[in-house]
Amino acid sequence: MPDAEALASWLAEHVALVERRQERVRDELIARCRAELIEPPTPDRITEIVRSALHQAEQALLTQIAERVGPAAVSRLEALIAAGDDDEDVDVDVDVDVLGLIKAAPGNVSLDTMLAEISKLEAVRAIGLPADLFAGIAPNVVVGWPARAMVESPSHLRQHPQPTKLALLCALLALREREV
Repeated sequence: MPDAEALASWLAEHVALVERRQERVRDELIARCRAELIEPPTPDRITEIVRSALHQAEQALLTQIAERVGPAAVSRLEALIAAGDDDEDVDVDVDVDVLGLIKAAPGNVSLDTMLAEISKLEAVRAIGLPADLFAGIAPNVVVGWPARAMVESPSHLRQHPQPTKLALLCALLALREREV
């Protein structure tokens, strides 16, 4: 249905780039239908259009972030997940430990914890992410990406398309840098 595709594209471009809650995007869809004098779709179709718009917007943002990362930083990000826990023929190297260190919770306050947090901060900064990586992107959109990266193993992160993989890792690193 051409109207549905046009509505999804409009939502992705004008609403879903800053709003991730389905009910808010749904409300904007219904308002747009009224403004354009289009009969609103059925509730199930509205859900499909909203999901499509949210997905389109997220893919556009992930691609935008991935394009902002320089080639050297991309190589370092790829190295973080290059040797996975399920690769038998690859020696477990320092990079896997670095990702584990970055993901690790700080623990109780002590000298050892402070030294570990300093190491974590140095590891994050060594990747070389641009300072303005998330400029112009609504914080409420980015907020879920570090959590996704935290729960995925290196092998699962490797399976994502390049923009998704890079953006998730960048969001995780940016969050950790702020936390430390």
